[in-house]
Amino acid sequence: EMVGGTEENFSYNLEKFNLLLEDAEKHFYIGCHKYTKLFVLVQLLNLKSKHGASDKCFNELLPLIKSMLPKDNEMFKSTYEAKNTKVNGFTI
Repeated sequence: EMVGGTEENFSYNLEKFNLLLEDAEKHFYIGCHKYTKLFVLVQLLNLKSKHGASDKCFNELLPLIKSMLPKDNEMFKSTYEAKNTKVNGFTI
């Protein structure tokens, strides 16, 4: 049970854990019910790592993807932003 194990790690601050769960449900863009910002972040960083994509490549790819999505999307602008995303004070 992944969530249960994670919850134990945040047991010292259950309020922050609950906020993290809420942010994990945040839609990637208005009207998108399939993906959350956290899901997209994890998937992109996983692909970057799996295929050894450089930060330079990612810095070119992310703005391109952002420009293809609806205006108010949650796409990251750079590798730095993606790697340093904080969800309610926790670095992903």
